Amino acid sequence: MMSMDKSIYKIDHTSIVPLYQQIKENLRETIESEALSPEDPLPSERELSRIYEVNRMTVRRAIGSLIQEGLLQHVEGIGVFLARPKVVQVFPTVVGFSERMRAGGHVTLNRVLSHSAEVARPSVARRLRIPEGAQVLRLVRLRIVDNEPLMIETSYVPLERFPDLLGDDFAVRSLYDVLSGRYGIHILELDQTLEPVLLTDYEAELLESTPGSPAMLMEVIALAAEDDPFEFSKAIVRGDKCQYYFRMRSPQ
Repeated sequence: MMSMDKSIYKIDHTSIVPLYQQIKENLRETIESEALSPEDPLPSERELSRIYEVNRMTVRRAIGSLIQEGLLQHVEGIGVFLARPKVVQVFPTVVGFSERMRAGGHVTLNRVLSHSAEVARPSVARRLRIPEGAQVLRLVRLRIVDNEPLMIETSYVPLERFPDLLGDDFAVRSLYDVLSGRYGIHILELDQTLEPVLLTDYEAELLESTPGSPAMLMEVIALAAEDDPFEFSKAIVRGDKCQYYFRMRSPQ
């Protein structure tokens, strides 16, 4: 169980910072110091309210905020536990999702939600630099990492250029592996955009989350050469399960 050393749990009752906020930050520091094992529950609300000398509603508010941020998780009938570590995606690594996950030691599964040909909408045609009305493969997959749904990804690929993709089983095959092996296509560059969004009812159901929960909309254009886009994708990623890492360098 998390250490019951009372010296760890400190707040200032004379501070203008709200008590629940102080408790939240104090618990966050305790979690980040690895004083809590994922197998052991947090002390109960009653115990924490006694230690912090506050009412249980104040403790509940602090814990609820940490659950919403993905640092803690509530297990019905058992207690509150440290959440599983977030999946870290490192950029600007120019590899596909499956390869990034394998490199991080994660086990991935794909559930194909849709796999069909359709007419390219203007927004898709513009990003792929193909004529409006051209045929594209639309591939929608639920990406599952370490047995937890992480993202809903929709990929668009021009069928005139890659005509034999409708018969592939993308539940077991990587789209990039197929494009590389069959067509000799390799990623040179990924243009990526991230935007904070809230989960819709449909997205929350697929991702086993709550409607209105924070998420990230990630749009990616994959290029095989400069000015040669071959795939456009949009992904809705659970905000409580994923972390993005960027390293930026000043131009000199």
